[in-house]
Amino acid sequence: MTVESVGPEAQRVRACLECGELVPYEQRSCPHCGYHEPLLTPPVASASEPCPECGGEAPAGLIFCPRCGADRGPEPGPLPSAAALPSQASTRAVDTGALVLTLLGPLVMAAAVFAAFAYAA
Repeated sequence: MTVESVGPEAQRVRACLECGELVPYEQRSCPHCGYHEPLLTPPVASASEPCPECGGEAPAGLIFCPRCGADRGPEPGPLPSAAALPSQASTRAVDTGALVLTLLGPLVMAAAVFAAFAYAA
């Protein structure tokens, strides 16, 4: 039987994700195995804004216009001053602590394994 010979109503079927049997498109549960497909959330339509250069509509939040390539993004803010950045002295303590923990971790683990073997014997 070909698809053309069954008519448009019979073509509205899909395969069950669990057993592969044909299921009417409108049903969420498979009549053969009982698999219940979860509801999918519909895609959210994004708002569109006109481009200040060409006037074409484009999705909101894009940095460049997809039609003319005009810059639509916000102006970049000022760079932080050197006084606002952390000093090397304040980050050196963190680096030293991380190094000590990195080196001590395997030693502590080896001591724990040795103690476990000594206790078991």
